[in-house]
Parts: sequence; C-alpha cells; structure tokens
Amino acid sequence: MHIWVITEHWPPRVGGIERYLTGIAKYLAKNGHTVTVFAPTPSNSLFVRGRERRRIPLLTKEGLGEVSIVRHRFFYPLIPKWLPLYIFLLLQAFRKKPDVIIAGKALFEGRLASWLKKTLHIPYIVCTYGMEIATWQLEQKTSNQLVGVLAGATHILAINQQTKQELITLGAHAKQITIIYPGIEPANFDQMNNPDDVLKKYAITQPYILSVARLVRRKGIDDLIEAVAQLRIARQDGGPALVLVGDGPERKNLENLAAQSHVPAIFLGTIPDADVHALYSRAKLFALTPKELPGDYEGFGIVYLEAGFFGLPVIATRTGGVPEAVIDNETGILAEPGNSASIAHALTTLLDNPELATHYGEAGKQRVLKQFQWSALISSLEHILATL
Repeated sequence: MHIWVITEHWPPRVGGIERYLTGIAKYLAKNGHTVTVFAPTPSNSLFVRGRERRRIPLLTKEGLGEVSIVRHRFFYPLIPKWLPLYIFLLLQAFRKKPDVIIAGKALFEGRLASWLKKTLHIPYIVCTYGMEIATWQLEQKTSNQLVGVLAGATHILAINQQTKQELITLGAHAKQITIIYPGIEPANFDQMNNPDDVLKKYAITQPYILSVARLVRRKGIDDLIEAVAQLRIARQDGGPALVLVGDGPERKNLENLAAQSHVPAIFLGTIPDADVHALYSRAKLFALTPKELPGDYEGFGIVYLEAGFFGLPVIATRTGGVPEAVIDNETGILAEPGNSASIAHALTTLLDNPELATHYGEAGKQRVLKQFQWSALISSLEHILATL
C-alpha cells in the first residue's frame, strides 16, 4: 500500500508528536508499505524557498526499510496560507495517487487531506493527541473546521481515552476511533554513553531525581521544584538533587524558582539522546508532574515509557492521558496535579521505601516491553488499513 503522511511535526523538530509519527512511519515501512512523508523544510535549511527530496534510511541498524521524505515549504503569505502546499500535493497525487493519507493532526494537515479526498477520493486517517482538540474548541471557526475534518475522516487515531471521549462529543463515532498509544524502540536505547563519563561531564552526583520535558507551564516543573524543596526541608539527609533535561520558554523562571527554593536543580537543556539514556540508567527515580491549563493538558507522556524501560519508578500526576502511561500504585504513583504537597508525599513514599520503588520499576519495565513496543502497536493500524 502507498501511504502518505502529511505533518508539520517531523525531525529535526523534537517532541512527542514527532516521535509518535516517526514510529508509525518507520514500522509501516518495515511491514512493506511504501511510505512518503511530506514535512516542512527546516527553517535553517538552504531549501526554505524550494523543496528537498531525499530518501533517508530511518532504521538501517535494524534493517527496517526506508521512508521517503519530501521537504516543502508549508506556509505562504496568502489566504489560505497553505494553498500553494495543497496545489503541490495535488500535483504529486495526480502523478502517483496514494492509497491513503495519514494526517499528522486535524488542523491544518487534516484539512489538506479532506480537500484531497474531495478532489481525488483519497481516504484519510487523522491523528489526535489531546491538548490541540481542547484548544481548537475554544474558537467557533476552528471548532467548525475540526468537526468537518473529523466527519470526513475514514478513521481517527487517539492516544488516550479522554481524547476519544472528546472526539465522540464532537460527533465522531466510537467505531471510527482507535486508540494507538505511543511506543518505544528498545534498540534505540543501545545508544548510550558511559554513565560515569556522563555524570562527570554534567557535574552530577548521585542520588538524583530525573525529569525530561519541554520547559513549558503545562509540564508542572514548578510544582516538582516546590515539592523537592518541601522534601529537602523534611529530610535530615537533604534528599536527592533534581536533574532536568529539556529546554523551553519557562527555563529562566524555573531556574529562579529553584534558586529561591534552595533546590539543587541542574538544568541541562537539550542534550544528546545517548547522554539522556545514561542519565536514566543511574537515576533514583523519574518524575514529571504535568498540570491542566485551559485548553491544554498532557496527552500521554512517552518519557514515562522510557523511564519504565530503564526500570525506574515514576512520579506523575492524574491528568489527561498520564494515567494510561503510569499505573497508580503499580508502576509508580499518581499525585494530584498542581499540588506540590501531594507530589512531595509521593516522592517521600518512594525514597523511604526502596523495595516498593524497585517493585514499581520492575513492573513498569515489564509493562513497557509487553504493551508499548512499536512492533506490536502498529498491528492496530494495519488492521485499519486492511479495511480500506
């Protein structure tokens, strides 16, 4: 089957959606499909005004085949701003019509797919995540566009139950929606630098609590810092340090908060994956405590799966799709979102009960290996494709 993936979210951009879509594309290619991804030209590229076409072996280490990447400018100073991209895709489809289109998200990629369906009768599948659905419902115009895209979709993918229920509220049929969780590729974690060297490189001493996230308000890093401050006041040993991997607009505010709270927080920014894997391997536990903001909540949290793969017990919060990534009192503890005292209590529980922490970590690792490998998750999408 010839499959198009149209998405704004593709490497070199970094994030959960990028990793979700690359996982889908890679494993569809592995299963023998011809996969072509249409993605924006990176802003620092020489091809901003044109297009770049190349074939990238995405899984050469595992021999999983190739995905064809077509780079093209996505937006222009026109109304609608995506019209030139639509014309480009239309011409591409006239030359070699795909069997199905996977839209990286409903707006605007889903609108492109819906127009191509109207013109060339190409079925399309829409990927949804959570926060964007809530945000688009806040304005009548985007809400109407969203409803139209969902109505025309052959199928809809969601990454959590909360999003599925919101889609049903918007008029989508339950049978039209399939939950496909984000997955991991165990072979990726073979890329790990020597942990001792990595700790020395970043001047990190054990024990430490690890958090990996984009530094935006929704991730609740401020609540985590305040919780660690409370923890350190209550403990005679002062408690572990906090190591934060990731960058974002809240970094300066969080650095100031950590300093004011006397929390030994090490902000590493964006670092190589091989270093991140080394930090996972030596951490005491993993913590990421997102909160819900108006029109913005955590869709799932792939980093919880990564922590689980390394056998780390997890502290998270009961919000959005997080309870589907972390099972409370089984693979970790779910604290109350926005409640630093609740988070501090969860941290204390695991630090004071090493056997319980070890049990949660081992349970998390087994759950990840059994339920969240892309090689297994992709079968649900294959079933959908077989019905087209």
